[in-house]
Amino acid sequence: MPPRVSPASTSSTTKLRNGEQGTAEEAFEASRQALGLDVVDLYLIHWPVPSQGLFVDGWRALEKIYAADRVRTIGVSNFLQDHLDTLLAETTILPAVNQIELHPTFQQSTLSARGRAHGIAVEAYSPLGRGADLNVAAVTALATKHAVTPAQIVLAWHLGAGNVVIPKTTGLHRMHENLAAAGLTISRDEMDAISALDSTTRIGEGRLHPDVGRPDPRLSLSGPRRLHSALSISGTSIPVQTSENGKGVDMYSLSIAPILSQGARALASGAAGTVGVLLSETLTYALTDGSRQPVWL
Repeated sequence: MPPRVSPASTSSTTKLRNGEQGTAEEAFEASRQALGLDVVDLYLIHWPVPSQGLFVDGWRALEKIYAADRVRTIGVSNFLQDHLDTLLAETTILPAVNQIELHPTFQQSTLSARGRAHGIAVEAYSPLGRGADLNVAAVTALATKHAVTPAQIVLAWHLGAGNVVIPKTTGLHRMHENLAAAGLTISRDEMDAISALDSTTRIGEGRLHPDVGRPDPRLSLSGPRRLHSALSISGTSIPVQTSENGKGVDMYSLSIAPILSQGARALASGAAGTVGVLLSETLTYALTDGSRQPVWL
């Protein structure tokens, strides 16, 4: 049994995994117990994954959990406007928050503005662009001007724009720096200079929103075997789509090096095509058609 956590010392957020949208209540209870909490502060649907056709059912389950006072706030993550519009039309409770990738070079301004118009808070993940946005000239120049770090400038921009922002760090010194950004105010012209950096490009090669992903009819799986990840190799990084019973349900990026076995490496170096690597209890692999595009397995 995990230790009980003092509600006064923490604020808890956990997410509904994509493969569990059809069993949201059970998934929530498993997460709550694993966290050792009586009540969760914020519960989010991780991705809409519209190809599954389950995010509305998942949200209705979250509404029931909220009504039962088992969670204080419910929200979504990575929802585009049409996904939000579907919830607005078909469900009762508005999401309190939409957690999306948002940083100076990928701002999703229209999505953010329309969400706020409905009272949906915007929470930025990867708020520093995984560090890449800290090296942009406009950011470094302002950091020098204000005698602060580039990260503090970017965080001040987020706060000035009204974004909820939680930068990730394990270093105590960086935590203090990040918190200190709340006391930094930059001018409207300085805000505009950072806003002008928007390139509408997501982070990472091959990172796609699930709304553009569809099951790949060229590949099939037999049996009810659960596959934890499906990888398609391209260069030195891998776009990863978590998969269950043949349905793509998640995606993110990993490095090849920690993942591939020697046999898979040998296949990856061949000229015939890319390698789809399936991770279950044991590592197996299969060739795709050589298109070098991420595929849904």
